[in-house]
Amino acid sequence: MQDKKKCEEVNKRSFYEKLAKIPAIGIIFALFNSFLAPTCALIVKLVVEIHPIEHNIFRSLFQLIVYTLVILYYKYPIFGEKEERWFLLARCICGFLGSTFGFMSLRYLPLGDSAAIGLSTPIVVTIFARIFLKEPIGMAQVFALLATVVGGFLICRPTFIFGANGNSDFDETRRLTGTLLSFLAVISTAFVFITLRKLRKTSAAVVVFWLSLFYVLTGTTILTLIGSLKLPASIQSYILLFLLGLSGSLAQLCLTLATKLEKAGPISLANTAKKTVRNVGGSGVLPIMLRLRRPDPGAARGRDNI
Repeated sequence: MQDKKKCEEVNKRSFYEKLAKIPAIGIIFALFNSFLAPTCALIVKLVVEIHPIEHNIFRSLFQLIVYTLVILYYKYPIFGEKEERWFLLARCICGFLGSTFGFMSLRYLPLGDSAAIGLSTPIVVTIFARIFLKEPIGMAQVFALLATVVGGFLICRPTFIFGANGNSDFDETRRLTGTLLSFLAVISTAFVFITLRKLRKTSAAVVVFWLSLFYVLTGTTILTLIGSLKLPASIQSYILLFLLGLSGSLAQLCLTLATKLEKAGPISLANTAKKTVRNVGGSGVLPIMLRLRRPDPGAARGRDNI
């Protein structure tokens, strides 16, 4: 029995060792994630007849099935490590809030603006890491934080500073609401990274399994209580939601493999690709082609700052 377990561990190590021999494979996986994540956001923008929480439910159902099979195949302990279970619960709660706030912000902000605010997450993570994990913080992070605040104001554009803009598809109240939701998503996501630092022994598949299960149970309960749980209206919506689940699962897999195979520094550089994809695909070509919005030069300056 022990020999069998040792053999399985050797096979797992050899799998990662083989991948690690491929030049820049971690960066490649990170770039794949950079293309998949904006795809999820665009699908949420297209399927408007259901509540944003329900997007999470459909995506999580797909992930739940996939990672249940992964856990069964690799025989991971389903409850994770005993000393990390409270952090696992915190990761589920923060992940649910972050994803829900992020999806809800898409109802009030253009896709590219919401995505651009989300790019400030590494700065907030740096601050939280300093507070909770006692990690050092330099002047570069301070300047980046200031640029993020200025960028947020340029996206939000309150009338007491910038005046009314009659050309915008999004009025001031909706823009303020969307900006607030986006920053709440950033804060929740930052706490996710803090909790992940504490989940060093628990398998990534187990973490995603419980996260997905938490999404499904909590989201279904909330929507049932408020009477907003309903089925999509068309076959096209079902197809898009299936693609949402597929993209979400693949993005999670690519990010996990990237962090296993490459150092944090090079992986963070891949966020530049994510920014380009989201700003071009989210605020530029695709939404204009799909008639989701008109270009907004002021918001573009805010995205560039962030």
